[in-house]
Amino acid sequence: ARLPEMFERRMAIVNHYEESFKNSKYFTTLKVKAGVLSSRHLYQIFLDLEKLTIDRNQFIVEMHERNIGCSVNYKPVHMLSYYANKYGLKPQDFPVAYNAFLGMVSLPLTAKMNVSDAQDVVEAIDSIIKKYTK
Repeated sequence: ARLPEMFERRMAIVNHYEESFKNSKYFTTLKVKAGVLSSRHLYQIFLDLEKLTIDRNQFIVEMHERNIGCSVNYKPVHMLSYYANKYGLKPQDFPVAYNAFLGMVSLPLTAKMNVSDAQDVVEAIDSIIKKYTK
């Protein structure tokens, strides 16, 4: 019964992120195709590591130090132990997936958040980018 309300609250956060990040030179966001309705259960950014002096893991540490929880939700299939061991796969065997993985970060996105919480995330990212830009 609360699904529409929860979706609307998540979309308010997504819209705030989209507006705040639309001109970023330091990361891209995952786009939803026109005409497609997504649950937006995750909000992912892809760091441009060529423009930063830190890697994805240090970015996450920096976010946690600012009391912003974020993580990596997906690992490329070829890097999962079963497939890597069974087929002798290395991360570099699929360079596009591997490079996307190296810069991928899932930002907070929940119906319990409000736009003020999302702004805290935006400000934390801005401070990290300023601190670690090449």
